[in-house]
Amino acid sequence: MDKLIPDPPPSPTTPLEDAMRADDLVKNREAIKRALDFYLCPEPAKPHPPSTLFMVAPNVDTESLLAHACESLA
Repeated sequence: MDKLIPDPPPSPTTPLEDAMRADDLVKNREAIKRALDFYLCPEPAKPHPPSTLFMVAPNVDTESLLAHACESLA
């Protein structure tokens, strides 16, 4: 069966449409890269610095620390 009416020619695009399409492609690629990096390349957890509120002097012996703790709780 022959087609009597030919296909219409592809509609010409304007430079504005081309720029918008290219911008959308760039945004999509950036979003895909962020999503993949988030799930496949997580950042290592940063170690928490020790709290100085209950910092114990390193040169104090255990017996003194226990005595101080007992006196504090009494």
